[in-house]
Amino acid sequence: MSGYEVVIEELEQRGRDAIEVGEATKRIELAEHADAIPELLPGAGETASEAATLSEHWERQLRDLGGRVATYGDEIVGAAERYEADEEAAAEELRLHIPQPGGPV
Repeated sequence: MSGYEVVIEELEQRGRDAIEVGEATKRIELAEHADAIPELLPGAGETASEAATLSEHWERQLRDLGGRVATYGDEIVGAAERYEADEEAAAEELRLHIPQPGGPV
């Protein structure tokens, strides 16, 4: 053993969890609170326009963050699938080269 163990199902689950978190992050509507500032503070002038800028920034940042987290999850799931395929190929290779009990030597 080389000091680590890969549990493919765990890796895949963590990837799926990350995808779910990323997708949920993209749906957060934090900006709606900033959008309310001009209505809540009439006559606030510059603050109202800054609130709109803040709202757009939050929306963009949350979408970007959610997308990056979901992509990370996709990459983890893909890595787990490749790891599993490589492990199965290695096991098959070993079966081909290791004599089986009762079989030809």
